[in-house]
Amino acid sequence: MRQIEVSHGEAMQPSRLPPSMLPLMWQLYPGRRYRASDSSFWRIVYHIEASDMPGSEWEVSSYRGLLVPMQQRIKKEAEKGPDFHLRGRG
Repeated sequence: MRQIEVSHGEAMQPSRLPPSMLPLMWQLYPGRRYRASDSSFWRIVYHIEASDMPGSEWEVSSYRGLLVPMQQRIKKEAEKGPDFHLRGRG
């Protein structure tokens, strides 16, 4: 995921928006979690910041942000083996 500046265009109804893999609206919850408009919870795993250098590909300059679905993260950690224990997500 990357963040870029976009010009403000004409306002659109949600039904006219193009399909997207990410939810259109987020709410910040305690514990660095975000609740998406579809009620799924996401959590920041790591941050990257990229600069668009003229004549080159994106260059990573510092850590900035990546959101991962909470269920996906728990599933991956559970696959690590029997030593993994789920803790309350409060």
